[in-house]
Amino acid sequence: MKHQGSGRMWTGSVAGLVIMGLAGFVEAFEPTNLTGCVMWLRAAEENIQTNPANGRVSQWKDLSGCGNHAVQSSGDRQPLYQAEGPGGLPTLFFDRRNNNDAYAAGLLTTNYLNGAYSVFVVAQVVDASERGYYWRRILPARDANWLLGTWPDGGAFYAHAEGALTGPSSYQKSVFTFNRVYTLAAVNTLAEQRFFVNGYDLTANASRTAGPGRLTIGGAGSTSVDPSDALISEVIVYGSALSAADRQQVEAYLAARYGVAPEGFDGPVWSGAGPDSFWGTAANWQQEMPAEPALAFVGSARRASTNDLTGLTLHHVLVWDNTWRFAGNPVSLKTDFMSFTAGTVDWELDTALPAGTHFFSVKTGGKLNVNGGSPERAA
Repeated sequence: MKHQGSGRMWTGSVAGLVIMGLAGFVEAFEPTNLTGCVMWLRAAEENIQTNPANGRVSQWKDLSGCGNHAVQSSGDRQPLYQAEGPGGLPTLFFDRRNNNDAYAAGLLTTNYLNGAYSVFVVAQVVDASERGYYWRRILPARDANWLLGTWPDGGAFYAHAEGALTGPSSYQKSVFTFNRVYTLAAVNTLAEQRFFVNGYDLTANASRTAGPGRLTIGGAGSTSVDPSDALISEVIVYGSALSAADRQQVEAYLAARYGVAPEGFDGPVWSGAGPDSFWGTAANWQQEMPAEPALAFVGSARRASTNDLTGLTLHHVLVWDNTWRFAGNPVSLKTDFMSFTAGTVDWELDTALPAGTHFFSVKTGGKLNVNGGSPERAA
């Protein structure tokens, strides 16, 4: 199966907000247009101070007017400024050096968030230290076990506020891909706290309303031992819980500025509730099959299934538990294959891989057999 790639700019919607005229939208909107912005960090050469001893960033200037700059006095934990990152714009690289968490970058803030709040971060995990799918605190806290980041099991997004906001229902729809740009956000009304990635609500337990106290930008900058190993381009904080419309406006601004795309969050998750084992049977899925599905297989129903669809491009595949066998028509796999089960997975579909990096991740003790021949590099 051959795949003809093409460059494009996404002009769609983020959580219901239609984006039109992206360049004009980015220029017209600033986070301080909304009431209550208490921190706005945007990577640019004029917005940072560097340590002359190592050339690394010692301060990231707050543009909100509140003076809540993010700082790091330890040269071992200072991030690196890069002129080009997500969206081709400047960024800060929160790296991990010397194979040692003591050299993992993070900037510290002093503004306390203990009431209602809304926080946003733009990040791209690059995995330069080759830690693979592991805990990453992209936006953690100094004063509480609070974080927006990733979870090692299944390569999922994760949010924690003295207890998990996420869970299996969100993990199965939220596999993250290295080198892809994401927006992570949390909105806390004090009655509930919700977690969003690329505008999609990935909350499993909204009752976790603990706040972070003071934020850390990037992992392991304070007490954490979970480095982010990521490019972080922008952080926005409000001292209130934004309405859905205002949250979507911030997400749309970030999506337009940094090229954040919406694919890979629509499922579907396998149910096996249909009368047969075919992928084309709608009753076998918990959600409708989107144009570029992110397939997740979970449960015990019809664990031998057949792809009867043609011309199917998969965003990613996640196998969550049990043993599985897949056969049928060829597919194209856009990103990654995550086998989180300790069982055996037999993938018997000829699989074309479009240009780019693809990760095949198998849980310790599990087995993935690609029996349709080695995955084919699409021409």
